[in-house]
Order: sequence, then C-alpha cells, then structure tokens
Amino acid sequence: MRKSIITAVTATVLATGAFIPAVVSAQEIEPIRVTMELGSASDNLHRFHPDHTTFKSGTLYTLVVTNPTSNVHEIDSEGLVGAVLSVETVVFDDVGDDAQKIAMVVGAPKEIVFYPGSRAEWTFWAVEPGDYELVCFTEEKDGTTHWDAGMKGTFTIE
Repeated sequence: MRKSIITAVTATVLATGAFIPAVVSAQEIEPIRVTMELGSASDNLHRFHPDHTTFKSGTLYTLVVTNPTSNVHEIDSEGLVGAVLSVETVVFDDVGDDAQKIAMVVGAPKEIVFYPGSRAEWTFWAVEPGDYELVCFTEEKDGTTHWDAGMKGTFTIE
C-alpha cells in the first residue's frame, strides 16, 4: 500500500466552511482505501458497487475502482472532483495484484473511462462537505446510456 509523504496535517477553514489540509511537519500518511466495482462480473448489470460512499472531510483516501465486466464503463463525478484535493490517479492494466501501472493522471480526473478488466486508484483529500452525483454515461448501440439503466450513485463528504 502506498503512503503519501506530506507534512503533518492541520486544517485550514475556507470561507465556505471547508477544511483544507496544511503542511506543518514531515510524516507519512497512509490513505484509507475505499473500493468500488463498476458492474459485477456475475450479473453484468450496469451498477456501481457500492452505489453510495461516504468520506470524512480532512481525511486522505485512495478510491480503488475496478471494472470486472466485459463492458466499457466510466466514472464521472464532476462535483466530487471540485470538492477534493487530488494527489494522484494511477491507471493499471488489470484488476489483480500483479497489475502493472500504465499511466498516471496529472491533475484532477474529471472523468475516467474503464475498459474491461482495468483498474484506477485515485488518491485525494476529502475537503468540501456535500452530496455529489456519480454517473456512467457510457452509451450503448441503441443510444441508451448506462445511467439510463440505473448506473448512478452518490459520494458524500461529511
């Protein structure tokens, strides 16, 4: 598990009431790992598993997203992207433990497309409390989207 090296965290309050981590002394912080699957290999339905995830403001997380299905999916949560401080997003060629890193996203990942059998790990500080919509707008040949089929959810920062 990867540790983020930062300088000890204190909270700075913005005018909006959000907490921002600030640097005060060098130490390693282990992010809390939260997992999410895009669909399910057993039922192949268009769903997020789980479809609701809660994060605590001022806490470092790694959101591990895998696509175990034979479908292309995306994860899109523009609101959440604006409510966190992104550290890094690493893309892997497989969902397993032997997966190789194949790319890193610089900046905040507004939208990530996941091909079958892929994984990405997004490390961020949860900052701005609120509820943020999570959607998959991947379009099928008939013009319907996975969102139309029920692939939606919510991220909450408390």
